[in-house]
Amino acid sequence: MTNKSMYAHLDIRNFFAACEQYLNPEYRGRPVVVYNESANGRRMIIATSKEAKQKYGVSRGTPIDRAKRISDIVLIESRRDEYEKIADQLYRECLDCVVEEVHAVSKPHIDDIVMKLPNDLGAAIGLTRKVEEQYNEFGFDLAIGISFNEDYAHIATKLSKKYGLIYFGSGVARRWIYRWSVIEFPQIGPKRKEKLNKANIYTIGDIADSPLDLIKEILGKRTGRKIYYSILDIEPNNAQLELFKKNF
Repeated sequence: MTNKSMYAHLDIRNFFAACEQYLNPEYRGRPVVVYNESANGRRMIIATSKEAKQKYGVSRGTPIDRAKRISDIVLIESRRDEYEKIADQLYRECLDCVVEEVHAVSKPHIDDIVMKLPNDLGAAIGLTRKVEEQYNEFGFDLAIGISFNEDYAHIATKLSKKYGLIYFGSGVARRWIYRWSVIEFPQIGPKRKEKLNKANIYTIGDIADSPLDLIKEILGKRTGRKIYYSILDIEPNNAQLELFKKNF
């Protein structure tokens, strides 16, 4: 592996619902459901608090009529502008405690943070925990994944929502994640999955075992190369690529 850094992906859990609990302290500890109304008047649930999920099984995609029948639930129409302001405020205030200790930090989405960290697992965990404590003080919970590149950190974060902070080393990726469906890789959606499946490529490991030119042909030159190198976690250098595949 060539990376000299670790990456942490931090997901602010139930963000829109947590924002409503932050803005309205009387809603804290209560089941909050945030919905969006489309142009044709259809209402769809887009976020729920942990209380709504755990107590009533209401989550994103649950029919709103079902939520309406539960008297204890607080139904709120989405206020994305407010949520964006809160996200920016939290980003500034909660990352301030580690800004001099991390290599880089970014906010790719309203409820996501990516930190490039020193290549030391103990230090990486310590830094992410410091950030987590800051968010917790504002009433927001984080799911945290740490790995050797940004995409694998993102995968780790998905699992951390159930199991707590997750770290993936390169060995875990090859032995375990390579068995997963391609749809589980962050940059691959349903359309790309369909294209890969037509070429008999079903798992993340299948991509790693395929020729780079084939992946570029299926997904496009730039996207194919980006996904391929991310899965193998190597620099885009043919000599390194051949050495990596020979050894593993």
